[in-house]
Amino acid sequence: MQKALLDSMNKKKQYVTLKDIARMAKVSYPTVSRVVNNKKYVKKETRDNIKAIIDELGYKPEWTARSLRRRKTDMIGVILPDISNTFFSDVVISTQNIFKKNNIDIIMFNSNYDVKMETDFLKVAVSKRVDGIIIAPIISKNSKLIKTILEDNMIPVVLIDNKVRGAKIDGVFHENRRGAKLLTEHLISHGHKRIGFLTTSLEESSSFNRLYGYKKALNENGLRFDEDLTAIINWNRDKREFYKEISNKVDRFFKYKNKPTAIFTASTNLAIGVMLYLNKRNYSIPEDVALVSFDDYDFVEVLNPPLTTLKGVNEKIGITAAKMLLEKIKKGYTNNMKELNIPAELNIRKSCGC
Repeated sequence: MQKALLDSMNKKKQYVTLKDIARMAKVSYPTVSRVVNNKKYVKKETRDNIKAIIDELGYKPEWTARSLRRRKTDMIGVILPDISNTFFSDVVISTQNIFKKNNIDIIMFNSNYDVKMETDFLKVAVSKRVDGIIIAPIISKNSKLIKTILEDNMIPVVLIDNKVRGAKIDGVFHENRRGAKLLTEHLISHGHKRIGFLTTSLEESSSFNRLYGYKKALNENGLRFDEDLTAIINWNRDKREFYKEISNKVDRFFKYKNKPTAIFTASTNLAIGVMLYLNKRNYSIPEDVALVSFDDYDFVEVLNPPLTTLKGVNEKIGITAAKMLLEKIKKGYTNNMKELNIPAELNIRKSCGC
């Protein structure tokens, strides 16, 4: 009978339906539906038989009709600016693991730090009727549009990495201010008074808050903030251009009569650019210049010297964001904002002088 049904469907080029599976398994339509939707109250022997038939027929649920019936798609939109960045890849893998356990799929969007692309992807995610969105917004100047899209469509959303100015949207973030303060104070504890600081666009809340923490540490330790020792680096996917700009900005630091004895970078991509500059000019780390960085990636331990950072929380941010979004989906859309900052801890290695 199974072969006859398969032959019949091939001739007519029909899609496999739950009724076809029920007929082959000699069970009722509701029984097959319970197995497909992973519900209880089906005997193991019957469930195994139905699953075997599903595999044999290559059955795929008609998601559009199913989602309209249930008013759920079991899909989450994840919008990130750069999936090649270790932070974002760690986040998406950890969120996917949580969603998979809950029988939810993700649609991944990579905006390449393009504001228009980010906006277009938001609109696509909304049009796909995703149950929720996790987004790492690029810069605050897109905030008004993002806020409008999300609030008008009343989709549960969780932010990571950066905030959306003026919007009451849940978020999970690094403890940016305190983390930057810890790293700066650690350098100060080594006797450093001239500490350079490199970051990317201050339109990003994460960068702005890391600069704030750096300034606060200087102020609380009686050190003057020197704008000449602060550099804003424009992100560039062309690594040669990116590292060239870092080199130019750091070179400016070392042309001052009172040179920095330490440098704090707001990201590890920046730290690598600084290390390239220092190595090329035969500065020793940490003997000539101490170096610390905010992010912690696996490879920083094998750098020469190993880089002092904060302990990695990438996976924790992803897991927390996924669980927060699932909770929001369960409760339904609300505009009550909940913000979590993952605690920062130092991860001391040799680049700081320890």
